[in-house]
Amino acid sequence: MEGEAVAVDGATHLRRAEDALKAGDALQAAASFAAAGDAAPFESTALGFLDRGEDDALALYLRSRLDAADPAREPETVSKLAAWLADLHVSRACGAERGTPAAEAATKDLRLFFAAHASRLDKEATKKLLAEFGLEDDLAHFAEIVGDVREAMELRLERGDVQGVFQTLRTFANKSSSPECVADVLARAFRADAEATSAFLSSRGASTALGGDECLSETLGELCETMLVETNVFAFDAEDSYVNGAEQEHGTRRREDDEDDVEKKKFFLRRRAADLLRSATRDG
Repeated sequence: MEGEAVAVDGATHLRRAEDALKAGDALQAAASFAAAGDAAPFESTALGFLDRGEDDALALYLRSRLDAADPAREPETVSKLAAWLADLHVSRACGAERGTPAAEAATKDLRLFFAAHASRLDKEATKKLLAEFGLEDDLAHFAEIVGDVREAMELRLERGDVQGVFQTLRTFANKSSSPECVADVLARAFRADAEATSAFLSSRGASTALGGDECLSETLGELCETMLVETNVFAFDAEDSYVNGAEQEHGTRRREDDEDDVEKKKFFLRRRAADLLRSATRDG
């Protein structure tokens, strides 16, 4: 009896959906098709809306089906629905003219969708989709959401988006990135925009972004050792200031190979990291 009730109910929703289509009410048809569940063949229903150019109705149908699906019992259905919705959102983002309110709205909707359903998407397939359509910023955003923080920063660096790298650091880096990884990224950001990188490291939010004062200190130490090599700045005088070269008349500290000297040098580097970077900028 219970099975018959479900079948009758699904048939009823199908009739309502067909009636709505005849009346030209695509949104009502989408709601009824979704309520019919498996009684309405998924692909033929979705393609029907697509062929009619009813994108809003298609989105409503897909979202309703996805919200009603049980990931534990229907993993393949959930993945298929999520993939269709991802394609639809990407199509909208690409179809809107850049810089227009429509484009901004489409991008916002795409990112809201990722925030809500990223776990239901095939990660690599979604990245490939975004890359193929040239949505680099959205690709970096998706990488952040799925936990690929290093990849997100690499993508932003490739585009010269230094401020985007800093935003990623503020939001995600202390959750999954080592000081060595962050230092490497910051070194590349420094080469792209030394002034902005120095400003970021000197800001009040840098400690929080990098996981606290201890992590900030460790990251700065790694970064400064890298930048010392690249800028040939490695000597500190008795007042903790530095010079560009290997020697200074008074208080010269030569680089040596023993561990004690290395640790002392790291200590100075961590203390004067921000000043070093700013000064290196002026020298460059």
